[in-house]
Order: sequence, then C-alpha cells, then structure tokens
Amino acid sequence: MKLKVGMWVITNDRMKVGQIKDFCTCEKCEKRGFYEPLITNHIYITDYDKAQGFHGYKFYENVLELVQPGDYVNGVLVESIYERTDEHLLFHTFDEEFMFEITKDNIEDIVTKEQFNSMKYVVERDK
Repeated sequence: MKLKVGMWVITNDRMKVGQIKDFCTCEKCEKRGFYEPLITNHIYITDYDKAQGFHGYKFYENVLELVQPGDYVNGVLVESIYERTDEHLLFHTFDEEFMFEITKDNIEDIVTKEQFNSMKYVVERDK
C-alpha cells in the first residue's frame, strides 16, 4: 500500500482518527527506506508497522468512508446511513424521519462510537 498526503487513517480499535499531512525526511527514515507519515491526532506509524502490513490501521482516501453508524459527525449522531458518495453523506439521526446531509468539505470533527463509549461514566446509586 502506498501512503499519500491527504489520506485518512483510523486505528483498528477506532480510538484514533487522523490525516496524513506530510512525511518525515530525516536521515533515519532515508536509511530505512520508509518515510514515516506525519499524521494529525498523535497517530504514529513506523517502519515496523509497514513490515507488519499496517495491521493496526485502516486507510481511506475520503473522510466520508470511515464514518459508521453510531459515530458523531459535527456533534450529530449518525443513526443509520442512507446514502454515501465521494462528496456527501446522507444519514438518519435521532428521528428516522429526519435526514441530515454533510459534505466532506464541511466535516469539522468526528467522534467514533468507540471513542464516545470510552468517555462515558456510569453513576451508581446507593440502594
């Protein structure tokens, strides 16, 4: 797989999402023959990951491809996906009658359902 600037990266556990912004050009990378991608959100991919076939990551050309039901896009819950193209995502939110459309250019943030669930706190009541 050839990594490119602009590609989206998500870890297999869906806890981190980032975008490749550039590639390292240091001497160490040149000696190894693998220029490590510089990715947003503290995702760090090494030559070891490459040797392992990038087993801990999934790569997407388009940010809309990585959105799944249960994720939050710009703070809106994606209940179910109605239509996905290269340019837009049409999905149902809380009310099945209400459709929400978002384009790849106006996505400001994505919180995966796995990230959301890791942040929840359960309050236990005394009985």
